[in-house]
Amino acid sequence: MSDYHALVFDFFGVISSEVAPFWFEKYFPKEEAKNLKEKYIVPADLGKVSDTELFVSLGELVRKTPEEVSGEFQSFIKLNTDVVALMEGLKPLYKLGLCSNSIPNFVRPILASHTLAHLFDAVVISSECGMKKPDERIYALVLEKLSVRAEDVVFIDDNPAHVEGAERMGMKAILFTGFQELNSALAKLEIRTS
Repeated sequence: MSDYHALVFDFFGVISSEVAPFWFEKYFPKEEAKNLKEKYIVPADLGKVSDTELFVSLGELVRKTPEEVSGEFQSFIKLNTDVVALMEGLKPLYKLGLCSNSIPNFVRPILASHTLAHLFDAVVISSECGMKKPDERIYALVLEKLSVRAEDVVFIDDNPAHVEGAERMGMKAILFTGFQELNSALAKLEIRTS
């Protein structure tokens, strides 16, 4: 039997496809895309810029209306149905948390429209709390909301820096590279998935 009581999932790159990196790479060469993403997305991820202000700024960059940019962002959302099914199996057995770096008013509407909100005992979004991974305070907030200790948690993220941040906090962290690999890693930890 596993010693873990909770699993915390990242959203973009684990439960859903990435969005912002794809959008920037649609319009700009890779290096420029990366720099522009840092410039525009980081302040929005921290809640310093609203989603509306962000889409206005990005629209000006590519000569599109804010509504068109917002629509393009939405078009990149593709849920990983295998991961969703896995979480549904885990839900009766463990506490589940969501910890996402995201621009304002973006993740919660996706959770609502795809009926995913009920899966989570705690949802922590960077733009709502003014902290982003790998800041240790955001991990501490998830632990507090779940009422669990770090050593009782398995943290799943596709970003190596965020995985390292979780490990520094004392959590068991899994770098998400694909569904089969995740399943194998959970099996090794004796996490029951149904």
